[in-house]
Amino acid sequence: MLKRDFFLMGLNANMFLSRNWVIECFCLTKNNQDNKKYYPFQLIRFPDAYYFAKPPEGFKVASGEELSLVMSEASLGDKDLIKIEDGDVSKPLLNKDENIVLSPGEVPNVKVLTKTIYGNLFLNYYIFVYSVYDKIEFKTGKVSARDIENYILPILTDDLKEGEENKKDCIYVSEYLKIIGSILDVCKFSNIFFQPGNEKTMLASIEMKKKRDELYEKHKDKLKDPETLAMIAKECSDIDRAYVNTDRVNRDFYQGSGKSFGVVRAKKFNSVGAETGLSHDARDIKLIPNSLDEGWTKENMVDMCNNARAGTYGRGKETQLGGSSVKELLRASNNINITVDDCGTKLGIDVVLTKDNIKKYIGYSIMVDGSPVLLDKDNASLYLNKKWIRRSPQYCKLGKTDFCKHCIGLKLSNNPNGVSVAISNYGSKFLYIFMGAIHGKALSVEEVDLNEVIY
Repeated sequence: MLKRDFFLMGLNANMFLSRNWVIECFCLTKNNQDNKKYYPFQLIRFPDAYYFAKPPEGFKVASGEELSLVMSEASLGDKDLIKIEDGDVSKPLLNKDENIVLSPGEVPNVKVLTKTIYGNLFLNYYIFVYSVYDKIEFKTGKVSARDIENYILPILTDDLKEGEENKKDCIYVSEYLKIIGSILDVCKFSNIFFQPGNEKTMLASIEMKKKRDELYEKHKDKLKDPETLAMIAKECSDIDRAYVNTDRVNRDFYQGSGKSFGVVRAKKFNSVGAETGLSHDARDIKLIPNSLDEGWTKENMVDMCNNARAGTYGRGKETQLGGSSVKELLRASNNINITVDDCGTKLGIDVVLTKDNIKKYIGYSIMVDGSPVLLDKDNASLYLNKKWIRRSPQYCKLGKTDFCKHCIGLKLSNNPNGVSVAISNYGSKFLYIFMGAIHGKALSVEEVDLNEVIY
């Protein structure tokens, strides 16, 4: 048997619920080769080849508890071992980055011929197949929790009531909770799939430090200018990112995070950078040119201490401002409700839909021939590169504190009494800003289109 067929058989039997089995598949393990009792699908590495214990016909586990019982009562012997023909015993049987081609039907949620990797195959079974079987199509490449939620939320619905039919195009609350549980639980495999570190993740680029010193000398008269400092930081960060991301292992270590390079590695290896300290005034910048790796200096001692105290104070004291803002906004907006589908207004905000901005308008209504049309992922492409009136709460015709579904948008209208919770998120933003101060910040600049911001 080939290793791909063995792995697919094990996955279809829910063996991914066993951490031991996953470790055996993706790690180089030492087995007790004198053992005469094996559990179904157990992988054994003998000197000549990999073998696995043949499972009973129709074997499949329904839960982790059932699997633990099966493994504790394992009784399969040598005669039940099957050789894996293409396994190399000097290496783990499977590599998470190794390619595999899947045909429709081999995996429940694979609908078309799919080229992927073993890591993605395992992830799809652990999160999607186990939770909702084939309701969510196979995900390949990088999969984030945010992407999963953005896919689920538009089709999320209440659990089935007695007599109702299970719909393939709906994700029920109980299924959603199962997915969330799987996402949280899959973290226990991080020590299997990710390298803890290597020389490049723990050391700085020499070229980056040379570039830093050159830029500081070149712009020595502009070292209080935020734009100049942001430019220097970005150039150095780009050099560092190129230095680290020379192979897949390093990219996996940092997960492509902007904060990993813009804050963590920048402060450790490049320079502590521009800080405002206790003043919190973006114009009152104090540059700390050396990195934490190079150590503190007498000249920067005061600024370093003030910066550390500012972060601690922000988290310990100023977070209360965010918390109180949330409560105030909840009380102020508690009476806002969604009461009707359409108020009948013809007014709204002028928008031009493009490929770059269309995503943020999905779930909102635009006026087409005098009637509201809800934008979704299926029809959005029909309205690109044209100017439309987008319905907005500020033009809703309903009185008092009521709004209609088309003016408020799909996401909020799904919970008619929950608008106040969304409004309170403004207070939560303040909370996150103050809490984040203790972890460090990166200085950056952005071009702003005032027309887009204002209108």
